[in-house]
Amino acid sequence: MTTVKRSAFLVCLIFCSTLLSAQPKPLAFDASSPTNVVFSDLLQYRGLTIESKSGNLRLGELRLAFLPESEEGGAKAEYGILDNQHRITATLSKGGTEAGKFIFNFDSREGAFSTVRATSSDGYVESVKFTESADCVLDFFVDAKKIFSFPFRVEKKSSSDAYAKDGARYFLTGAWSEYGYIQVSNNEKMPIKWFFFLCNQNLSGNESIDVFADVELFKDGKLYGSWNQQAGVKGNEDKAAWLGANRIWRAVGDGDGMPLYTLNKDNGEIMLPSHLKDGKYEVRITYYDKQKIRDKPKMIAGQFQSKPGADVFAFEIKGGKVVPQGRQVSAPSPELMIQGGRFDTFVIRKGSKLN
Repeated sequence: MTTVKRSAFLVCLIFCSTLLSAQPKPLAFDASSPTNVVFSDLLQYRGLTIESKSGNLRLGELRLAFLPESEEGGAKAEYGILDNQHRITATLSKGGTEAGKFIFNFDSREGAFSTVRATSSDGYVESVKFTESADCVLDFFVDAKKIFSFPFRVEKKSSSDAYAKDGARYFLTGAWSEYGYIQVSNNEKMPIKWFFFLCNQNLSGNESIDVFADVELFKDGKLYGSWNQQAGVKGNEDKAAWLGANRIWRAVGDGDGMPLYTLNKDNGEIMLPSHLKDGKYEVRITYYDKQKIRDKPKMIAGQFQSKPGADVFAFEIKGGKVVPQGRQVSAPSPELMIQGGRFDTFVIRKGSKLN
């Protein structure tokens, strides 16, 4: 072998070995604990948002459940945007056509949950711009393994007033209006909380809006608890939600949820896990035109209702535990399973067209 050929061979050998060493080994996934996106994080304003005026859709901070800590062979798994790191990505499709890919940096791990944050990198986007309504799907991947698919819709809404100054706005629709979730800790001293989501979808104005509602808990058909400490006071002494002018979805209680209270002649007590005896339960949410101060408020249709009445979210307690339902139990494919989180159980609204 000539000196020139030998040198070329060595360069090729070094290049190939470097390329191979840059590829991480396969991850050690645990089939009994599938990696998944925590569903509530996608619905919270920190997860998935769209800027209502520009139509720019972004991903932010999410938690993943059961992200592998090691590779096959036992080496520690490293996550990030480098070639020698495992990648956490999401692909957005609009109407069945790929519209952009997002990539995440690993932030921290606490028990079974890992926090990741969307970032910018070559070949990946910070946002995707919408100019029209579209049916969308976000597919999440760890390396090449799909871990979760999230279908939703972007709605472009325009005022019928030709003289309106605000123009079109863009909103996310889908699971936000169809799901609530109940949070029951394994710590007996932690209050039971109910979460549901609302969004200011007014086309005009740059101010926040107030929403007034009763949130009541029924057990076996009878009133059992309430968000209002004075159960039975319609319209609540406090407004149910403050919805910002930025038009993003928020969990009522600004992410901290709504503690439920027991029934009492005067003021109820904070409801604890021990209060949830076995039986069939419903959370009923009824909307009103104003706060209850001295007069009786008028019942109105809620944001996503066609007529006044209660939105009903039904669930069951068995053996002291909330019984999982819907896609938390089974789904057409593994990547459509819903991961509630450590203490969160999702409940779908009665009559919802989602499954």
